[in-house]
Amino acid sequence: MQTPPDSDQERATRARLKKQIDEERRARWKARGPKGDSTRSFGPNAKAKAGFSNGTSTAGQQGARVPHRVPTSYRDTGLVLHKPTSTTNRLRSELVFMLERTQRTETWFELVPSRLGHSQSIDAAALAIIKAAEHAKLNTNVTQESCLGSYSKAIITLNDDMGRSASTDDMLITVGLLVTFERMFAWTSVPLRSHMHGIVALLMNSIKVTNRAPSEMIRAVQYTFWPVAFIGPCVMGTPSMFEHPRFLDAEPVLMSQGKLSTPAKTVARARKLSNQLFIRLPRLIMMVKALQTKYSPLEVDTAVDLAKELFENEDIDAENELLHHVQIQKTESELGRDAFPYSMKFHTLGEYEALMHHWSTRMILSRLCWKMSALFPTKYQAEDLPVKKTLETTMSRMAANVLMACHWGLSKGEAGESCLIIDLVSVWGALNDFDLFASRKLDPAKARSLLKQIAHKIMRTAGPNALDECADRLQAASELFSGGKSEGILQFTFSRPPPGQDMS
Repeated sequence: MQTPPDSDQERATRARLKKQIDEERRARWKARGPKGDSTRSFGPNAKAKAGFSNGTSTAGQQGARVPHRVPTSYRDTGLVLHKPTSTTNRLRSELVFMLERTQRTETWFELVPSRLGHSQSIDAAALAIIKAAEHAKLNTNVTQESCLGSYSKAIITLNDDMGRSASTDDMLITVGLLVTFERMFAWTSVPLRSHMHGIVALLMNSIKVTNRAPSEMIRAVQYTFWPVAFIGPCVMGTPSMFEHPRFLDAEPVLMSQGKLSTPAKTVARARKLSNQLFIRLPRLIMMVKALQTKYSPLEVDTAVDLAKELFENEDIDAENELLHHVQIQKTESELGRDAFPYSMKFHTLGEYEALMHHWSTRMILSRLCWKMSALFPTKYQAEDLPVKKTLETTMSRMAANVLMACHWGLSKGEAGESCLIIDLVSVWGALNDFDLFASRKLDPAKARSLLKQIAHKIMRTAGPNALDECADRLQAASELFSGGKSEGILQFTFSRPPPGQDMS
């Protein structure tokens, strides 16, 4: 069947609809183009009008070919620098740069940048630290007044945070930064003493939170500020307030685990054992001190039993594995090179701290056992504790290790020096008991001279009697840790603040 031809009316209707569709299409094309662009082409011939080739003509292919370029064809352009747009980002960048420049990476400071922008007190304390580190450089425009201005702001905002019941983590960060700031300006001070006790108060307050484990920040601060758990109680003649499972069982926070040459679990094991000794040694020191003035058979039994328990809580394999990954190199510094021609080089600060704290705590414990073997020989021998000769051999080995490791620690600034000083105290104390370096033919007088010079690099005492002042500090501390009296700079720094004195 044939289709009937269209009528004139149908053709007219179709033409009108086609015209309407074309007009609508052109309107849409114009709407897509740039405003005021009258040269833009649309439709099937758009590519040809724009000079594009469909790939079938030689002329089109030649027009699309990219000209050959050589290195000299490019013009030099200025390096584009990224400048953080927000105050927080800028502060974070400055803090990270300061940590790298002052070799404070691989420490608890690595946890601080992520907390910036959440607390005004943290931001102000971080800015104070940055300014103080810059002020320590000789060629800087940062003034001490500017540093103290940020420091004062941090204290004011910290007091405000305490009134608002801010988180323990935030307040710990702020107080920890303030302590670091104060140490940059003086070895000790009244504000430093106050803030050290503030750290104790904040850590003690965290015990109340029993429904969850200690935060990463709490554990990092606890391990960093170990003196408040050890030196403070020794000064006050009391057991450590940190004798609590929450602190004894706390795991260390290892920074930069990817850089460790020793397995992380080994480093953590060594750090945890030394942390436990730092916490439990003050009780033994208190007992030995009391028994030297008032003998009590019952107290003797308790002291010797505690000494045995602490002495047996050791991991020789962890120490050996850490030492296995230490590099031995020739000593470059003239300081002590005659007696110790070789030095230790560590891969990370974490491995260095693990060994140094292990040696210092074990030497302090060995000195106490050495003294107890003379004070209570019958009870001491009955408990099958190491005899004097064994203790002396162990302390001699560890003391030599300390002096071989000290050069690497001194090269790491405050981060390396903070744990080296307690080792120097331990070595100095052992020298008081016996000829510590007899096997190395190092005269005790020369050994003390070497210790004074190393300590001077850390304490930075001034004046004509600077070395003698270092010797006095080492002597006072070594006496304190073996059951002697409390005096000197440690007594001032860690004694209780006067009543009514707060962290401000």
